[in-house]
Amino acid sequence: MLEVQAADLGVRRQELEVRSQELLHNKEYAVSLLEAQERDRENERKHQQEIAKQRSGGSLVVFLLILVFAAVALYLNKDEVVKDIVKIVIPAVFAGLGGYQYGKNQGLTQSTDQSQ
Repeated sequence: MLEVQAADLGVRRQELEVRSQELLHNKEYAVSLLEAQERDRENERKHQQEIAKQRSGGSLVVFLLILVFAAVALYLNKDEVVKDIVKIVIPAVFAGLGGYQYGKNQGLTQSTDQSQ
């Protein structure tokens, strides 16, 4: 009877050892998944920052070109041209910003609907 109990204890000890190894492996796997996810999100943030830099740089170049054109027109006493440019550019800027915000809000609404 003691031999059976000793054998049973040996089997249980082996099962516990296997279980602890399994838990250790699962922990290592989970940690590696979290590290991979962290790297992926960091790369995504860097990519989004680069896109934002490119957009703001392009907008700055366009603004400077319009400003230089207006300065040259004023220098050449073409005030009416500058007034016409202002009449065209300001509404276009507001329309562009409004459309951008509308599209951004639509995207947020759609992503919220999909997550639910």
